[in-house]
Amino acid sequence: MDVLLVEPDAALRAPLAEALRAARLRTAAVGSGEDALAVAHEQRPPRVLVTAIGLGPGMDGFELVRRLRGRWPGLPVVLTGEGPAALRGRVLGRLDRFLVRPVAPEALLGAVRALADGGARPLA
Repeated sequence: MDVLLVEPDAALRAPLAEALRAARLRTAAVGSGEDALAVAHEQRPPRVLVTAIGLGPGMDGFELVRRLRGRWPGLPVVLTGEGPAALRGRVLGRLDRFLVRPVAPEALLGAVRALADGGARPLA
């Protein structure tokens, strides 16, 4: 899988997944951290993880990143969320990219490609 997309809002998840797939990126799109862990358990590491900060009860995006990077250190991450510049700065210090929600499909595709181009594992 190229991209693991974790977006709790189905109305946002569908067009983002569609844009990634239209760009010929193999994409698994799920709505919760628990679902993401289940998909990740069955797969090789995604080339890029895209996750919202707020995933609902049980697990937030930070916890999901912590768990997946525990399994796959160096996993490139695009984190999405709402928040002040201070939060974005803190996030960027720990993660690879931060996009303000709602995320435009073109912005997400650009962020995913930028991470892939800068990494050791290029996407299609």
